[in-house]
Amino acid sequence: MHHALGGRRRVTPTLLGLGGRQPPPIRRIPPAAGRHRRYDGHGDPVGSARTARDARRAIWSLREIPEALVAAARPVGPRQGVSAMAPTPLGLTTRVPGWPLALFRIAFGILYLDMALQKAPWKNFGWLRGFIEQEIAHPVFPAIGAFLQDVVVPNFALFGTVAFVVELLLGIGLLLGVMTRLVGLAGFLWQVNIALQAFNVPGEWYWIWVLLTLPQFCFAFSDAGRVLGVDAWLEPTLRQRAAAGVGWAGLLHHAV
Repeated sequence: MHHALGGRRRVTPTLLGLGGRQPPPIRRIPPAAGRHRRYDGHGDPVGSARTARDARRAIWSLREIPEALVAAARPVGPRQGVSAMAPTPLGLTTRVPGWPLALFRIAFGILYLDMALQKAPWKNFGWLRGFIEQEIAHPVFPAIGAFLQDVVVPNFALFGTVAFVVELLLGIGLLLGVMTRLVGLAGFLWQVNIALQAFNVPGEWYWIWVLLTLPQFCFAFSDAGRVLGVDAWLEPTLRQRAAAGVGWAGLLHHAV
């Protein structure tokens, strides 16, 4: 230990060989004349202005505790990306949007875009004609086979274009999360329509229709577009205008 001269503080070596100054000596306060006084941790006499100020702050902080507990007990409304679950009489929950469901919705939108581009008009509708012929050869119901044979095949370009446009719009809607309730319901019905035509086609896995229909049913009834989607911005605006009595806004609000 090195002692400095000239009234300097002592310097002690550290583990790295660096010198560090010792802390200042403990402040010793003599007792007041005639009686002993108590001092707080700062060396101020108990009862001084500083001590009284600290005491008032402590009292106010204690008064804020019940308010904080009440605020924490209040129900929290739906937030972006957080599941908003409403209990039902059966103990089930509804409307559970979240980022995993949003990613699933986006993937389904890409799936629709891929299916649409595979049967694009500039590709002569791809494999669509051959698939319709398989549906005619193996109909689920005779009436459906007759409709495909007598109506769809003679007007194949029209129905092929309709199929391309429908799947393109469904893909864009799910990918961007625009009008997701309406798009999900339309996609669900679209796949049910295809399943009724193609269920008996050889080589078609029957579970594929469950996998193509039920996810879109979930998108339609879970507000899936309000997370990572345009519906997150549309919904507040449409809700405000619907509350103001704008009729078209109320209709569109049901679609998001």
